[in-house]
Amino acid sequence: MVATNAVLRKSENVYQRVSGAESSGPWLHGVEHMQADPAGNILWKGQKIEYYRSPYDSCNAEQFQGLAERCLFLEGLGITPNKSTVIWHWALLKDLSVDNPWLDFFKHNPTIWTNGEALVFETEKRRLVVFSDNNIELFEDIDAYLDSKGIEYNPKDIHYYKLVKRAGLTVPLIPDRRIPVGCTDLAEVISFLEDNKVPHDLLSA
Repeated sequence: MVATNAVLRKSENVYQRVSGAESSGPWLHGVEHMQADPAGNILWKGQKIEYYRSPYDSCNAEQFQGLAERCLFLEGLGITPNKSTVIWHWALLKDLSVDNPWLDFFKHNPTIWTNGEALVFETEKRRLVVFSDNNIELFEDIDAYLDSKGIEYNPKDIHYYKLVKRAGLTVPLIPDRRIPVGCTDLAEVISFLEDNKVPHDLLSA
């Protein structure tokens, strides 16, 4: 579908509003707080949460309402809606509740790795927390982790997962089922964490 000049102008006008301190209407398909920038990024209160090639196509309206419901649910838990929480980790986060003792842990939107000896949690702010047998090591980022291990790397490498691979980090598997953590439901991930004696307030330190 080729965008018309009118649609492009409308998109640009919306983008100018969104790029300000606070977003305001008009809303995308009437979904409050949802807009699109000229590149097709779908924004919730100015934060990118998804991408659509043709965001102004009316056939997407129902899907945008569903995305808005996810964002409102996450905000109710104190979790910031972004592409990671709304899309990539939604399968886990959708089962959280305000009285779940693991809520604060998942508010940090952690990626779970292992170095073969310990679990390594990468928070949304890219801080690394290494946990093994109740021992905790904190690193400001993966560069600091690599430095501590004496591993050579290119600090200018923009391909983040090359650094992850260089660090020897892999996704741990759920025992017995042999499937990656994160590719299952919340209950199974929490069970995995508890089996490894991970405290639910680990990432609050």
